[in-house]
Amino acid sequence: MEIKRACIGIDCKGAGEGAGRAVFITLNAIDSDQDVTLPGAVGSQVAKFVGAHAWEKPNIGAVKCSEKGSEVLADFQFYLEMASAKEWYFSLRGNYEFGVPQELSYGFDILDSERGTFQGKSVRFLKKLRIIEVSPVMKGAGVGTRVLELKHCTNCGAIESPRIAPQAHSCSCGAKANGHANGNGNGDALLMAALKGVRDPLQRAQVRVRHWELMSETGRRLAPLNGHGGR
Repeated sequence: MEIKRACIGIDCKGAGEGAGRAVFITLNAIDSDQDVTLPGAVGSQVAKFVGAHAWEKPNIGAVKCSEKGSEVLADFQFYLEMASAKEWYFSLRGNYEFGVPQELSYGFDILDSERGTFQGKSVRFLKKLRIIEVSPVMKGAGVGTRVLELKHCTNCGAIESPRIAPQAHSCSCGAKANGHANGNGNGDALLMAALKGVRDPLQRAQVRVRHWELMSETGRRLAPLNGHGGR
């Protein structure tokens, strides 16, 4: 079994609470291990989502790997009932909010490979892999990977990217992402109102954290966090 690290991006389209998508392999590119992963090497697989390769601990979620164009995607789902999974989820979300690159590593078995030359360099072509696990880590070595999206439902706490128009998504809990069909709060508009005029990155992060805390305590979004309170 081998381990390879890559800087990732997170995305999820239409998924539910604790879901995301990571671009963790670029095909036909030389990585820092002098490997070139060929199209078809991964295909469609299911693997474990593990925090920092902690194989001695229960996995924090599941991953569905698939190839799309020149990239290999990992659609992951956190097991948010677990305290360890929730800790990793908030870590990834915090990094995303701060614009901190989140890196990923993955463990795999090589089923087929061969030595060769690519772009004038001696490389190992990875022709067929079994992905065992995917892990968020501190340092990676991937090519062309990036953060796409995190989901956050204003009703139940699912992750959603603040960079994506909230009207574009609905949550599995039945609430619409911008305001609630069930009436629980006023949606992300309240958070945006609280952030209006706050330019300092640290202060903006503090506003977001307090907003999440209130959401967790009450089970719904509250009015703008500017001292006015309300429901």
